[in-house]
Amino acid sequence: MVPSEIQLLSISGDRRRRVQGMAGRRGLVLPDETTVLGGIPVTTPARTWLDLARTSGVLRLVLWADWLFNPVWGGDWEREPLATPTELRALLDRHRGKPGIRKARAAADRAKVGSDSPKETELRLALVDAGLPEPAVNQWIIDPRTGSRVHRGDLTYDEFRIDLEYEGEHHSRPGQVQRDIARAERLRAADWLELRFSSMHSRHGWLPAVHKTREALLSRGWVPRGD
Repeated sequence: MVPSEIQLLSISGDRRRRVQGMAGRRGLVLPDETTVLGGIPVTTPARTWLDLARTSGVLRLVLWADWLFNPVWGGDWEREPLATPTELRALLDRHRGKPGIRKARAAADRAKVGSDSPKETELRLALVDAGLPEPAVNQWIIDPRTGSRVHRGDLTYDEFRIDLEYEGEHHSRPGQVQRDIARAERLRAADWLELRFSSMHSRHGWLPAVHKTREALLSRGWVPRGD
């Protein structure tokens, strides 16, 4: 999802000679839309996201926005989100005539805080586009008997007690397999239904995942609109 070209943006109005592998253009950049990285002035992550809306589709913009919103944990440390929904909205409001602004607004409407991976975002969007309820993102599942936290689910339907977990390649590691089994046992004890997904469920626009989730929702009492 990384752009193939380096984007050079001139904010002083001068023209830059085009260099292979680089794209140069001019544009209005406000003072709080720049930062310094390694001694080089660059646009902030949020402003960079908005600039990419010029040539990117809505799905890719949603994936990037979810990534910007997501804090990163690593042992004893935590990285703050690179941008917040409020910051993105403020940016959109101040650049109303910018190329790609409509796509950016559509993507901002669909982006969510908490998604841990692009596949989780793709799965969430596929379910909603198929007419299924939108699941919560990265929410704690609480055991109703004890009030204790059971697991922070990738995508959850609290009303129907369904947890959706997308499992990448790292879930095949021995230690992770054991943790996944323990998680499944805790969820089952709390009367939650766990649905596990992998890359095979993303085929044909996530149709296998949509079918699997729909059947689970129906089994737990969900009534589709119009029925």
